[in-house]
Amino acid sequence: MRRGNGDGALQSVARAAELEPWNPAVFVTRALVLGAVGRCDEAVAAGQQALDLLPDNPPASQVRVLVEERNRIGRACRALPDP
Repeated sequence: MRRGNGDGALQSVARAAELEPWNPAVFVTRALVLGAVGRCDEAVAAGQQALDLLPDNPPASQVRVLVEERNRIGRACRALPDP
């Protein structure tokens, strides 16, 4: 069972993206919210956006963490029961 206000959370994340469009954490948060409301493809895309925002030649550990998080969100989303 899903709980909370997905629309409100998405509006908050959209505002955060307006304020800090360079911040990968905003897009990870967007991915988490989208995953929680069952929008799996969009969640994975948001996780990819976080990766795309990294500077050239980022530390491998930072890339690894974001890739793992993107993949985890996608798996968890797809495992959710239909609303």
